[in-house]
Amino acid sequence: MKPDPRQAIRQFAVALHDPKAPNAISADGMLPLIRYLLANAPWSELVDVSGAVSLIFSAATRAEAVRKEKIDTSNVAAPLEWADIVTDEILRHPRTYLTLIKLPGLSIAGELNLTIGKRARIIRSDLGGPPSMFDSSSGLLGMLTQPGGLKGPNAKENPVCLEISASGYLDRSESSSAASHAISRAKQVLQIFNLAGSGLILDFYSASTQDSEMLGYEPDRPTNILKISLSEQLRQRLGTCRYVEPPTLGGGLFGLGSEQPVSQVESIANSLRPYTALLSTGEENQDAMRILTGLEWAFDADVERNETQALLNACIGIEAILGKSQETGLTDKLADRCAFMLGRGARQREQIASDFKKIYDARSKVVHGRRRRLQPHERGMLDQAKRLLRDILRREAAEFTG
Repeated sequence: MKPDPRQAIRQFAVALHDPKAPNAISADGMLPLIRYLLANAPWSELVDVSGAVSLIFSAATRAEAVRKEKIDTSNVAAPLEWADIVTDEILRHPRTYLTLIKLPGLSIAGELNLTIGKRARIIRSDLGGPPSMFDSSSGLLGMLTQPGGLKGPNAKENPVCLEISASGYLDRSESSSAASHAISRAKQVLQIFNLAGSGLILDFYSASTQDSEMLGYEPDRPTNILKISLSEQLRQRLGTCRYVEPPTLGGGLFGLGSEQPVSQVESIANSLRPYTALLSTGEENQDAMRILTGLEWAFDADVERNETQALLNACIGIEAILGKSQETGLTDKLADRCAFMLGRGARQREQIASDFKKIYDARSKVVHGRRRRLQPHERGMLDQAKRLLRDILRREAAEFTG
């Protein structure tokens, strides 16, 4: 018979409570609770040691806040009451958070509330907002409940953001489970635009960029907002996101008068339309997960400044899509699969397979420690690897959507 998680956590919380300590945390109760959280699902999949500590202190802080609101005297609450609040807080995990990723380089006209698959939207949102936003829960709650998400006083000036729903544990680190899930979805969405060639495109050659930002909050607790620390590379790369129009096909007499103008929002929606089924599929679909994982590695290959790491990212993306677990002779098999997927004749397939093996030879030398960086004559292989990965992703996405 499995132990009751509530009873176990409540027992630890009773030992955790120390009414004499300013932060109401007893060291004697801390370690046993940390060990329990790290050893039991779902917490073991959500938090490491630092995450467990953050979770415990967050629960204890809320318990203290509730206690102080209830009691006007200097008497402390009974440990069991305090422990119940801590237990309830910990048992709320995994929770669902809304995360907002700012794309400051985007300027899109018109109303913006575009749903992307199951868990994402493109909206206008004020991430920071004026200081007075956070002075009262009612003021911020009103902004959050407006159509389009978190808004400041002047919606016209609010930046474009990716709003992504993610479940798990969230703290100020991008490695916390909810934040990493949201970042994964953002990478998938932006890489899909890259495949489409229009919509929201990362412009790595832009001379002027603003760093992106990310925050997260629980929808039912909108005043508890966390700013998530993104790596410098990710902040800067996301800040290069620009709107790119799709290519137009002329028709009619001299190509005039055949195209109906569409808004930027409609254009973005049109770029996503071929991939709607892919972005709306659950994690139980293995074919979709292979493609989505490949999209993430393709994004990482594109944004990575280090050429050697970028090549490794591209190769891992190819393996994620074409590889199978516990295979031997992987390079030859991947080369054949890639050639028959993309080649249109024997000669073209032979060339693709040959290029693929050269790419993997360079990869192997790096992975096995014989080289730390690409040689000058190998740098073209990075572009080849990224191009192969994009072509494979387009082909697989097209096959998935039928």
